[in-house]
Amino acid sequence: MARVTRGASFTIAGVVIVVSFDTEVFDTGEMWAAGDPTRMYATIPGVYAISAGADFQPNGTAGTRYILVEHSVSSDIGMRSLITDGGGQAYLNTADTFKMQAGESMRLLVFQTSGVNQTVLSARLAMSYLGPG
Repeated sequence: MARVTRGASFTIAGVVIVVSFDTEVFDTGEMWAAGDPTRMYATIPGVYAISAGADFQPNGTAGTRYILVEHSVSSDIGMRSLITDGGGQAYLNTADTFKMQAGESMRLLVFQTSGVNQTVLSARLAMSYLGPG
């Protein structure tokens, strides 16, 4: 099992951004490496629980905030979006289970449609092996 976070805030405009994580909270299965900071890898084949999230700072501009967990082989596995008037902080989280082969990976993408720069205050990605599939 592993959990990584992005503690430093970053700004996004109207393009999809792949989150680069900077802090390993724990990693008992050698699933994440600082040398490849955007991905978390399955180390053995089986079923994994995946969770991810991002916190968007209020910017006073209406739009939709998105997070998306992307699998390296079969594309998207979880997405969450929130339509906001821009007045409050947006907390987005998603979780799912997914069957993976050793070497396949997950990553977190963020996007927003407000038309102005948007600050992402923090982001996180976690993965736990549940058992053979």
